[in-house]
Amino acid sequence: TTTERYTPVCTLVVDVDDANGNPVDGARIIIDAPGYPGPRATFGLTSTSGECRFLLGDSISWFSGQVTSAVGSEPTTTIINNSQPGELYTWDVDLTGTIPSLQAEPDTMPTHPRNEYRLEFQFNVPSELDYAENPDDHNVFSESFSPGNLDFFICDSGNYKAYVSGDSFRAFQISLDMSSKDGSFVIPTDSCWYLVLSNEDESTASQLLDIHVKLFHQQTGIKYRTGFKIAPIRFWVSPNPFHKNTVIHGYGPIGLTGNLTGSPPGLYW
Repeated sequence: TTTERYTPVCTLVVDVDDANGNPVDGARIIIDAPGYPGPRATFGLTSTSGECRFLLGDSISWFSGQVTSAVGSEPTTTIINNSQPGELYTWDVDLTGTIPSLQAEPDTMPTHPRNEYRLEFQFNVPSELDYAENPDDHNVFSESFSPGNLDFFICDSGNYKAYVSGDSFRAFQISLDMSSKDGSFVIPTDSCWYLVLSNEDESTASQLLDIHVKLFHQQTGIKYRTGFKIAPIRFWVSPNPFHKNTVIHGYGPIGLTGNLTGSPPGLYW
């Protein structure tokens, strides 16, 4: 791409959306212009915002663009004629395919929640990686964007099954396209509960995630019994196996006496 160091430039902003108006990440934009060396002037990838920016030369008779992605393509078309220095040009592309999105609705607490266990969580998505093939040598490369983002929600086992099946479901603390989040949640029932971070609304981008989760047990009002071991609290990662670079730190409870205070429900995250 021509830079301001050598010549006056114009700016081209390409915005790629799916059929529902959702941004498409990882779409490859190929820009061409007349002259040597060909067959293209430059290319780039859209981020999770669906946007890709180019700095292009001035006084060029024409620039054309082409889009390829996992959810559709746009054939070569002329997008700029006689480019002018300092001008901002835009190209909006609407593809025919669609990217999955959460079919979630807010849930409500039961009439008499248990209020015995509380989750505290904090996560940060500092960056994301898009992977694509270089059209010149066909080698795969990656491009990093900052920050990344994920969808977040908490639900019980029945709604989690509906989510995995692609059906509509109900959940708590539904948060879309979050780069970071701090929060807490009181587990209201004895069933299994899921803290979910979803990247399904991205077609190619992988997210770098740092997450911390704590589980607290409210012992007030629970009958004291002796002669039992503390029941284990289970932390499962799903899906499993997961990426080999995933790091999970476990910390043992502090100040346990060896007396059973209750049998906690399974906790999955």
